[in-house]
Amino acid sequence: MKQKSLSNWLKGIILGMVIMGIIIYFKIIPLIISELLTSLNLLNHYNIWLIIIFISSIPCFLVLMIGWIVATNIGNDNSFSKENAKHLKMVMILSLTDTVYFFIANIILYTYKMSSPLIFTISLIIEFAGICIAIVSACLSHLIMKAFLLKEQSDLTI
Repeated sequence: MKQKSLSNWLKGIILGMVIMGIIIYFKIIPLIISELLTSLNLLNHYNIWLIIIFISSIPCFLVLMIGWIVATNIGNDNSFSKENAKHLKMVMILSLTDTVYFFIANIILYTYKMSSPLIFTISLIIEFAGICIAIVSACLSHLIMKAFLLKEQSDLTI
């Protein structure tokens, strides 16, 4: 597969993720929160939960914007660049920031009885996924930086 083709596929996937993210964050999650909070007699905290969830969506959409930039770099035959390594490091930072924010928000909501053990447990699973994304991004950033340095040495040798 050529670089341009790979870039286009990645951009298509990113667009799909943007659409799915909008549907999930603005349609599905509000329904799930409403159902869950209603069943746990916590519906009066619905707006607080929505605000917390919507704030947590900001880093997710920023990550997709960074992904678009990386896909563009790949299409320009600039896969192993210092810029892409920095972008993936930013993805790690955004993922960790979002995960820590969501964890703290969960602790606060649970402490003030605006949550339940079930919601707290589900949230921990989501937070684990955020940590996994951060670790994978950090590893990819490191590997891309190493590949960039090797490419740079190779270019100097020729």
